[in-house]
Amino acid sequence: MRRQDVTATRTEQIMNYLKKLFSRGRKVCQDETADAVFIYTRCDTCRETFRNRIDKRYDLVMSYEDNGPAYRVRKELIGARCRNRISLNLDFDSQKRLIAKSAENGSLITREEFEQNAQKDNSRTDE
Repeated sequence: MRRQDVTATRTEQIMNYLKKLFSRGRKVCQDETADAVFIYTRCDTCRETFRNRIDKRYDLVMSYEDNGPAYRVRKELIGARCRNRISLNLDFDSQKRLIAKSAENGSLITREEFEQNAQKDNSRTDE
């Protein structure tokens, strides 16, 4: 084995150890990381789908209510297919974890539904 390969392998081992150490055995969902949350929505009018990245460092607004979420996010979405405005409302706890979500004039969907719709749209454009 070359010296460079040994160094790379050792570096990978150290990085894997650090990941295990700091994750504390928890697996973080791909749709929610320490820095961001991904929310998937569908327009009720034209059925267009949206993937929204909410940055926990910049998009969250502190809520000063005594009872309720510590942080809130409100996003307005307008797609390319129609002028329907989708209101996305998200609530976060004091550790900036998503605790509630809702959409007006649109529906919340899963990542799988979003990906299926994206595949359908790609197959339509290929034809």
